[in-house]
Amino acid sequence: MKMTNQSDNIAWIILSAVKDIKAGKHKLAEFLKGSKAKDVSHLSGRQGYGGLLWHDIETIMGFVEQLEQMGFVKRIRTAIDEYYSVLELTEAGEKALEEKIKIELQIIKKEKPINVGESEKTTLELFKEGKTIEEIAKIRNLAISTIYDHLYRLVANGYLSSAEFIPKNIIKKVIEAKIELKKDFKLKEIKEILPQEITYNEIKCVLADNSLEKMEETENGEEDNFWEEGYFAETMSSAEMNEKMRTFHMKHDEEMNYNCKKCNDKISAHNKDWHAGLCDDCFNKEVYAENG
Repeated sequence: MKMTNQSDNIAWIILSAVKDIKAGKHKLAEFLKGSKAKDVSHLSGRQGYGGLLWHDIETIMGFVEQLEQMGFVKRIRTAIDEYYSVLELTEAGEKALEEKIKIELQIIKKEKPINVGESEKTTLELFKEGKTIEEIAKIRNLAISTIYDHLYRLVANGYLSSAEFIPKNIIKKVIEAKIELKKDFKLKEIKEILPQEITYNEIKCVLADNSLEKMEETENGEEDNFWEEGYFAETMSSAEMNEKMRTFHMKHDEEMNYNCKKCNDKISAHNKDWHAGLCDDCFNKEVYAENG
């Protein structure tokens, strides 16, 4: 299967699971993660279990929340406990699943609070003056490891990029090692597969650097095209989301003001927004060829 349908598949996997099992958001995320928790493991034989194995629980819940906000799933109270809600498909969700309608989702990263205090800011000022890490440590009478800890916090909060003080070849090796592990990993695990001369301090700073995401995607081959083509949506405003949802229930022959990206036939506003800019024939060929 090509990467170009991955974001669609995420939405379809979640919608299928919502339809098949009655669960709240967190339990659903555990099911899709393939959790071994007691309240989920008995569902391991059901289709969709572990379907989003490579995403963490918070990310999966973020996907579910987006589908809820877009009106594809909704919460309902259970008969057993009126204070406990489970998810079910809306009419729009049923339609999206049945017709394999393209739904764009984004990975929402929740930043961990990493504080930047006055000491880190003093280090930043000296760094901006052109001082090396060793010089800053000497001037401030601090250990080099402490200065690296300051830099780590500065990088994590966007004050610096690790590329400003770590050689590009080291950054490349760290990113390649991260991609090789392909899952949640401990710092020790990534250190073990890197050349011995690359330090823990350097690894921490590279891993904290959100500005290197594009380089990581490039190293990951096909995934670079996946992001460039926009299959994970940019953050949408409420107005933009409302405009897109306006076309969801349209018929396939309404507002025929657009052209299919493949065959150039006229298409509707619905197909433009929800069928990847393709006419029905081209969309069905692409979806069912890659998912059959």
